[in-house]
Amino acid sequence: MVQWERCLNPKEGLDRVIHSSFSFLLNLAFNNGVFKETQICRRGLGLTHLFFVDNSMIFGEASTMGVMTIKDII
Repeated sequence: MVQWERCLNPKEGLDRVIHSSFSFLLNLAFNNGVFKETQICRRGLGLTHLFFVDNSMIFGEASTMGVMTIKDII
């Protein structure tokens, strides 16, 4: 069950709320093992997403499960 009070804060702007909610759901999928991160290097960091002011980039395993997870989140 998603804890929406952690995602939504009425004091923040709408774009920030959307980014926070999207980030929370991607991290939730990753922590539950449904979505796999992309490794930057063999023993380095892994990425699931990057947010910019007006753009978002999603990184993950190119699989049917990964695509369906992103589709469900969006």
